Amino acid sequence: MTEQHFTLQALAMDLDGTLLNSQKEISETNLQALQNAHDKGVEIIIATGRMSPTVYPKVAQFPFPCSIVSYNGARLLEQQNGSWNPLIAETLDTEVVKDVYRLCQEKKLFLNVYRDDVLYGYHPDGDYEWAGFYSKATSSVFADYYNNLEPLPVDNITKLLSICSYEIREAHFPGFEDFFQGRCTVVKSEPEYTEFIPTGVSKATALEKWCKLKNIPVANLVTMGDAENDLEMLRFAGKGIASANCTPGVKAVFDNVSEWTNDEHMVAKELERLL
Repeated sequence: MTEQHFTLQALAMDLDGTLLNSQKEISETNLQALQNAHDKGVEIIIATGRMSPTVYPKVAQFPFPCSIVSYNGARLLEQQNGSWNPLIAETLDTEVVKDVYRLCQEKKLFLNVYRDDVLYGYHPDGDYEWAGFYSKATSSVFADYYNNLEPLPVDNITKLLSICSYEIREAHFPGFEDFFQGRCTVVKSEPEYTEFIPTGVSKATALEKWCKLKNIPVANLVTMGDAENDLEMLRFAGKGIASANCTPGVKAVFDNVSEWTNDEHMVAKELERLL
């Protein structure tokens, strides 16, 4: 069914749980659909919580240009002359960083530390099991691991991400939200993740700037995602679509949920409806 009174000019989509299937691959069906959309003049944007270096191999599969929103909106990247240049480069306040470190030390939580596109792992007891979990899920490589806070950097931190079981995450999350209110954005993504990003930063804020730079009305932007860190961009766009496999937290507050999951080529099937 063709959508009426709507001109699709840009598509922004999450990677994990949306464009990527459960094997962390872009299906040939989705790739062909994106190529078709690009051929019809649709701009393509990847909007992910991942660190930028783990996004580059994915978009290298595209036989067309695209833009990247990474770190949940703390980075907006455009490719120029073979290099990815940041149009947005936000960082966390150093006092916020210190407080996250202290809380993870007290609560014995594993923490990812992202600085200048380099990833470090921290756990107060030297338990780095969650690092393996994260690396397998995102193909990320840790530069080093620490079990004390002294050597950890506190400046130019793009994002912090704690990893634990879903049950522990749910127990700690309300307290994190309250403690950091107005100081940084605290958001859920995967069931095990709590993300700390600069205040006022989200995928939506990065996409708003992108739309202004490209002179594309927000009303003609479609967004697709699956987790709570996608909610702002799903609501921000002219049309937001959550995958059928989206988290319970998304389903509870967002109505426009696709019939299809990320393993059923949701991106391709929704694009077929839109074009």
